[in-house]
Amino acid sequence: MIERIALYAGSFDPLTNGHLDVLKASLAVADIVYAAIGIHPGKKPLFSFEERVGLIEAATKAEFGADGARIKVVAFDGLVIDAARKEGASIMIRGLRDGTDLDYEMQMAGMNETMAPELQTVSARQSLGANHYRHTCPPDSLDGRRHPPLRAGGGCRRAHRKIREIRSRRFKCSSKGSPHSLSCSPVL
Repeated sequence: MIERIALYAGSFDPLTNGHLDVLKASLAVADIVYAAIGIHPGKKPLFSFEERVGLIEAATKAEFGADGARIKVVAFDGLVIDAARKEGASIMIRGLRDGTDLDYEMQMAGMNETMAPELQTVSARQSLGANHYRHTCPPDSLDGRRHPPLRAGGGCRRAHRKIREIRSRRFKCSSKGSPHSLSCSPVL
């Protein structure tokens, strides 16, 4: 039997419930899933590559048990189709939050099909609780911008504890009396 390999690309900065929903769906269609962290030299991520790897590994182990070992974390730059080919993937996983994503992902799937007809794009929907949040869900990021507060049932709740742990190594954080609001400042 041929091993089914999928690649799910994203920034994972930070890992969200939506990412976990898509990874769970990916495990249903593939034997091995590569969570491919996109590296862009022009962007300053909230978490380093190593921290994002740690978040993904810890959350998938906690969430999926032994199946979490089927998820491998890799870095890539350049085209996603090139990363998929490099890892031997025949399936590209794409996450959908809403109808806006669907329109965009249909266009991307068409372009990918033209450039890499051997790759099949599979879209996975995030759970309804995760749909409210976009790419960035910590309440206060280190760049000084305000982001939506974490609410029960949505955003990064599953990964929130790990995020706090990592931030506490470099930053002093306080919840200011609310478990759904976190404020951090660099430790000098």
